[in-house]
Amino acid sequence: MSKYLLPDVDISAFGVGRFQSLKPSPIVRSDYGSPQLLFCNYIPFVPDDKRGDLAAVLDDFCWWNVWEVFNAERALETQLGKKTLPDDDAIESRIARTNYRAKVVSYLRENSENAWLMVTSFSSPKEIRKDVKKALVNSEVRKVLRHHYAHAGVANQAAVISNILSAVAALDHEDTQKFYLTNVYFKYNGHLKSFQPGTVCTKSFSTSADINTSGLEIYTSSIEIHQSPTEGEEDSVALQITILDYVFRLERDIWRMIIEDMKTEIQPGKEILKEMSLEFYHFE
Repeated sequence: MSKYLLPDVDISAFGVGRFQSLKPSPIVRSDYGSPQLLFCNYIPFVPDDKRGDLAAVLDDFCWWNVWEVFNAERALETQLGKKTLPDDDAIESRIARTNYRAKVVSYLRENSENAWLMVTSFSSPKEIRKDVKKALVNSEVRKVLRHHYAHAGVANQAAVISNILSAVAALDHEDTQKFYLTNVYFKYNGHLKSFQPGTVCTKSFSTSADINTSGLEIYTSSIEIHQSPTEGEEDSVALQITILDYVFRLERDIWRMIIEDMKTEIQPGKEILKEMSLEFYHFE
């Protein structure tokens, strides 16, 4: 859905002491909430006397994502200044800018967050190819995504996200659409009287033997949905869905020490995150 080639990530936009006030235009601000980049938290109902503890855990994860979206926005502003990304309000321009933000977040996690973020497991790319009627693209994409997340052990509420992405995919039958999702499933352990993001199923993942995969885990998915014409069948497309998953663990003690002195500077990222995140509540 986007004709733009995304530029490389410019690391000069990152780093302590490099924070500057964000100055997004009204047009750029209209990108926030586009489904190409979403942060999803699945939050438990807890006893009244544990709400403070839950709030503390959520706050750590919130500031982690705030730091990421702030840096992504700074990187985007750098590219807009270089004219390597569009600054108009066309749909394909909004998608290109959001895809670039997602590219920056992915880059940060893989290259710049080693002190507080660990990869605990990853999957081989999962690819599904089939010819389908254009009218059935929505249902086919939804079925694939729901099955994928059910297998990975992500919360049932993820079906809402599957519905959103499949509906978006059905709007365009001529190009590749990309989505980058972050899912954190928080659980309250009644026996230990503590909170932690729930452990996703790692059955289909490659896992380093010396890394403990239980505990503070973040489940991310990079999804590409490509449709191309089917020869001789105008009402059909060749549908290709590719999914690549990573599981990360946030080291909260280390993260709290690092972020404390940056909160004032990156505060604008908090307002951006509000429009890019979804919260779902669940019973244990």
